[in-house]
Amino acid sequence: MDNSNITESFFGVTSPLTFTFALGIYADVYRAALRQGKVRPSLYNKLSPRLAGMLHSYMGRVYYDMNVWHFAAGVLPFRNSGSYFDNMIGADGGARFDRLKTNIFDKLRFGALFLYKLSRIDKLAARFEADFDRIVMPYYGKKITGGCGELKKLADSLRAITDGFVTPIINDCALMYHFGRLTARAERYGISAEELNRYMHGNGVDSAKSAYMFADMLRATYFFSPKGKCFRARATSGRLSPLAKGSRRSMPPLSRATE
Repeated sequence: MDNSNITESFFGVTSPLTFTFALGIYADVYRAALRQGKVRPSLYNKLSPRLAGMLHSYMGRVYYDMNVWHFAAGVLPFRNSGSYFDNMIGADGGARFDRLKTNIFDKLRFGALFLYKLSRIDKLAARFEADFDRIVMPYYGKKITGGCGELKKLADSLRAITDGFVTPIINDCALMYHFGRLTARAERYGISAEELNRYMHGNGVDSAKSAYMFADMLRATYFFSPKGKCFRARATSGRLSPLAKGSRRSMPPLSRATE
């Protein structure tokens, strides 16, 4: 199991109701991706039951079941899909997982449809965003007080745009492929994965903005606020970990988010 990436969406303790809801939505969306990819029935029937276990909950924390994700990644039309997936979510990699057996015709069929949809990604994204704003956003920040009936209405609304959720998956798979190739090439030039990640993820990735804003707040508190003196004193005395130590010069500048 690994939660390097999914904590962006499910941070802290997640209730059983939320987890069950997420588990069903993940399975529905990835099954829709297989249907849109025209996966042959026997392959679909082999994959579909496994997709019901893409997530796990342990002591209120949500994790990916890496065995399921690696197995499902076998349908993608490029080699090294498992290691590329590990790269993209920040997992350590190196473990052995079940492999899905496909043939050249499976790869060609899925690959052709994948490239076709990728060529139309802007139109598909615009349509999905419009549907999402119309169907889902009315619930954003709303306190649900109607009990099971209102929850069922929300679930039915999401199922109405299940096929649209495949669009972000297409985008993520394309990113996974290009980032995997870029990582392999960077290693040949002596550029570490850490350096590459810092460059790639520090330039406007929406999902990372909240983390960078929080880091900027901590940095500003550490160096510029009166309370920061306490942190600096503890760092000097050795009561903070080496990661908390460092000079102002060694830390990256504040981002535009706090200017």
